[in-house]
Amino acid sequence: MSDDHSDLYLSKKDSDVTLEINGTELPAHRSILSKGSEYFKAMFACPFIEAKSSTITLNETNSDAFKVVLKYIYTSSVEFECEVPIHSSSFDGIFAIFVCARYYLVDDLAKEALLFVKKNCPTPQMLNIAIEYCIDELITYSTFSIQMKAHGIVKNKVFDKLSCRALEHLLKHRLNTRESTVFKALVSWMRANPDDSALFPQMLDHIDLYLLEKKEMEVLFKPEELIDRNLCENLLTQQRKRAKEVLKLVNLDVIGGVNGIRIIEGIICWPSKSAIHIEPERRKKVVIVDLKELFLLNYFKLALRHNVSYTVSVSKDARTWECVIDRSNHTCFGWQELYFEARLVRFIRFESTSWFLTIDADMEALYSTKSVEIDPATTIIIPKQNVAPMKMVFRQNASDISGAYISGDETNGHMKHGIRHGYRSIILQLSQPYIIGSLKLLLKEESSYYIKIAATGVDSFTFVKKDWKLVFMETNASGWRTVTFKKQPRLAPRAYIVDLAEEDDNGEAEEPSEDDNTTPSIARLSAWPEATACDDSNGSTFSPPPQHIFNGRPKSEHVQITHKAFFVNSFPGSLFD
Repeated sequence: MSDDHSDLYLSKKDSDVTLEINGTELPAHRSILSKGSEYFKAMFACPFIEAKSSTITLNETNSDAFKVVLKYIYTSSVEFECEVPIHSSSFDGIFAIFVCARYYLVDDLAKEALLFVKKNCPTPQMLNIAIEYCIDELITYSTFSIQMKAHGIVKNKVFDKLSCRALEHLLKHRLNTRESTVFKALVSWMRANPDDSALFPQMLDHIDLYLLEKKEMEVLFKPEELIDRNLCENLLTQQRKRAKEVLKLVNLDVIGGVNGIRIIEGIICWPSKSAIHIEPERRKKVVIVDLKELFLLNYFKLALRHNVSYTVSVSKDARTWECVIDRSNHTCFGWQELYFEARLVRFIRFESTSWFLTIDADMEALYSTKSVEIDPATTIIIPKQNVAPMKMVFRQNASDISGAYISGDETNGHMKHGIRHGYRSIILQLSQPYIIGSLKLLLKEESSYYIKIAATGVDSFTFVKKDWKLVFMETNASGWRTVTFKKQPRLAPRAYIVDLAEEDDNGEAEEPSEDDNTTPSIARLSAWPEATACDDSNGSTFSPPPQHIFNGRPKSEHVQITHKAFFVNSFPGSLFD
């Protein structure tokens, strides 16, 4: 709508229709109304009485708001005004304009009204009016804005400014902060709104009171009583009974994706160019997820954005915690599939024992019936299929975050020693530890080499290796090589890293010199739980094993993760399982 008909606004010149609102007559023009409003366009095009009538009565329409809408139809411009200082009624007129524009299908004006409100209206007032006018877009927007700063609802007295309907909406929504924080904010609202005391029990029932300490609840009775103590005790008893109900959803995620996750400790980050993720608050190393109900679980799946050592603990009440996953001795990254003995869980605590803890918000928690063998002492997976990544990727540019190379040079589809960069071996790290007993690799040319594994990670920047253990050595070999060794559960808790280097004439492992052009190259490498897996008949082609258990995802630049049981795959592009 670009034509300016401002000279004809409320003008009787060439007017062919009159709009009547609450006894007020407004001269108008059918052609201009049809062009600026889908509502009037449909009205004048249909065989209704209004199509030919010279006067059209508009019922249930705010006359002041409609004049603004009509002016916008004629001029394509609008100037919004609100009272200063801003209070709950300052934006009533603008919301009335929005409702009128939406009803008469003047979409551009409705969008401008919403944009003005988003930029200028305080969030609590925005939510109040959005709920009153049933504006779904603004309800979502204002709820999200409060959710992003949920930890500050007490300090900023956010609840004090909410209507009863807006408050109950937020309480049902479950804010990303501890239950005690929401409780304090609700008590503040109760003190600020004594006239709504009849609703206090209803509002309190949205708080899980059984998660609070007894002394925290005393604020309901001192200095003045906000609710009858007996009524509060009955409410608490009912909640405790409901809290004992256990849900068991077989093979179904109980979190519900990014929109369903509730973070009571930590912050959710919504970057514009990457996936939504969760990280601890400043100077802290803990993220706690509230599942909102009690579930029987035995499996978590999540993606780590950086190299990190961590533990996972679970709780039914956020007071008593039990560690179910301990990766404190491993450097992990990327996809983590974590199995443990089934337990009743409501709260999940992820705690970093190193540095950065950044978790994609799209995590899963469920009771899985998948047949997976794990070491009971360490909860480390003993895989029955290949666990190496099927693409040759490096830590800094890996798109498949089940594992990545951290040392070596990629040349024409194969991996070789990166001597020019000071890296004397080819090293691959997997995203999480496994217990394995074999690996398979393809040497592009005749080479002498040895393979080491480690129960510790490799430094992200210096590639310093720790606790290397020699498991295999071979001279003058080429083509497909299958390496088997004894499974080592004690090492499994660490990600296994493979180190490939040449041997000297005496059969002893030796770092290649810068003048040596015969460094071994590997086109492919695979780690397997059993030696019989992955035989290749002609030694030149390789049929990939079943799809590895990790889904590919973009990684961060510093992906150094420990994988267990993959004692190999430090060379080629397709590696373990």
